[in-house]
Amino acid sequence: MPRLALTLVAALTATALAACGDSGSTSNGAVDSTTALDTAVEADTTEPSDTTAPDDADAGDTTAPGDAADAADTADTADTSAPTCAGDSDCTWCQYPTAPVFESDCYCLNCAQTVLDTTTCEANAAAWADVCSAWATSCPLAGFCPPPDNDPACMGGHCEDPCALVDCAAPDCPASEWVREPGQCCQTCRDPAACDENGDCGWCVYDKPVETQSDCYCRACPTAALATDVCSDYAAQWAANCPDGWDEASPCPVPRCAVPHDVACDPAEGSCVDACSLVTCPELACAPADRILDPGACCPRCRPTEDSCDDAGDCQRCLYEKPVLSVADCYCTLCTSHATTKAQCTLWGQQWQATCAGTWREQNPCPVAICLPPAPVDCGTDGTCGGCDDVVCPELDCPASRRFTPEGACCETCAPAPEPCSDEAACSWCAYPRGVASEAECYCPVCPTYGVTAAQCSQWQSEWATHCTAWEEQHSCPVALCLPRPPIACDEGGACVADPSACTRDDDCTRCQYATAPTSSAECQCPGCGTPMTSATCEANTAAVATYCSNGELDDCLPTPCPAPPPVSCNSAHACVDGRVEFTPER
Repeated sequence: MPRLALTLVAALTATALAACGDSGSTSNGAVDSTTALDTAVEADTTEPSDTTAPDDADAGDTTAPGDAADAADTADTADTSAPTCAGDSDCTWCQYPTAPVFESDCYCLNCAQTVLDTTTCEANAAAWADVCSAWATSCPLAGFCPPPDNDPACMGGHCEDPCALVDCAAPDCPASEWVREPGQCCQTCRDPAACDENGDCGWCVYDKPVETQSDCYCRACPTAALATDVCSDYAAQWAANCPDGWDEASPCPVPRCAVPHDVACDPAEGSCVDACSLVTCPELACAPADRILDPGACCPRCRPTEDSCDDAGDCQRCLYEKPVLSVADCYCTLCTSHATTKAQCTLWGQQWQATCAGTWREQNPCPVAICLPPAPVDCGTDGTCGGCDDVVCPELDCPASRRFTPEGACCETCAPAPEPCSDEAACSWCAYPRGVASEAECYCPVCPTYGVTAAQCSQWQSEWATHCTAWEEQHSCPVALCLPRPPIACDEGGACVADPSACTRDDDCTRCQYATAPTSSAECQCPGCGTPMTSATCEANTAAVATYCSNGELDDCLPTPCPAPPPVSCNSAHACVDGRVEFTPER
């Protein structure tokens, strides 16, 4: 602006001098004033300008209107002569095609469609912000801008769109199937395996093409994420090349299929994928042990607050003991014994029914459990349902056969000791391990494995019949397959026990080198080749020999050559004998 002011002052001065009769311009004042103004303007345009190259070209146009095209060509030639980039990283798609100088140069921003070097783009953006920020308030909002089809490149020192130099041929398919792949300049025919939206995809049991019968394969679970058209093509190929005869010659297993996740179209790749592969799971504040994954979900979650309890009313004994996230987690439901919240029990039950109640249960028959009445459950101080889980039970000094847990109790207790026996004839094997005083003490009698007196067994049987007949109808006691018991004896302590010399199976038998148990040193005998007997009897004989025959009584014994012994077994009389015998259990 100062230079233009000086120019105008000079012009006006020259005009004033002409009007006053200056000797150099008296006869041609008007012409001289015009000439002076032109000279001043020309002098100003010949000096270096602060405007951009396009403005210089415009200035050239004003001095030589007839040479506008030549001036533009000269400007372009000047641009190409000065490199603006050294590599592809110097180039970018720019939203600012020019650098406005005046408000009349402003334009509304749109998508980045001009290839420029980054320096020029940044300069244009800065100029636009300075000149056009207020002006642009009336501009419409820019629409959605798709990503460019390709990256700009530095070519001959200048940034160019490589695709502008490519002559593309029309693809050999209907125009509705033309697509331009990312990074490609020319359109191609749409890949049939590609997708545009989630509805184009699905889980398919056919995961590859079948061109001949040698390509046939067993169909399993729908685990291939494919476009629906591709899945249909694969299915048709399989049906055409893998007839029923192939199935008979190549029997396929029956698969166990878990519920898959959703299938989705990956917008970046244009391919069908497991929807969970597109999900970024959030960070969880809970510990890994407290995280659960619901069936069909992509991301785990922290156990909900419903898993905690406030009082005993929130807790219960549950038939379902853990979550079921897939078929691999299925299990047999047995007794309502797991302590958990009512909400958690409901959730686990829904998961089990949805995943395990159908095919899995048919292929995996579960046993019928013998369940005791559920123990009490309570809400612990830590907000978890436990009850008996936190109880420390006292040690018991009775044998396991006399221990039982009364209904509503957390710990086992000892049943009263049976009456003592006086001789072997008083003992018998009983199916009732203890007496019953109320329905809370009921149990299922199974096999006669408890050694008590015959009178005691009869009393316990009568008590059980009085209190447990109706209870049995609700608890479905099993019919057991019982092995025969060995002869029973009355030991020195007055307890009815199995005769240690009797066997019940072959594993009870052995061949012992000491045929008898000495009671004094006079009864010591040299070891022999082995006599069939129970392991318990052999151990007693060996212990007696060590007691009475360890002071040289057996020093004169000579090694006895023994033939290969035959196997020993337990016969139906519960005696260990040579040879192998068939043993049929009683029903």
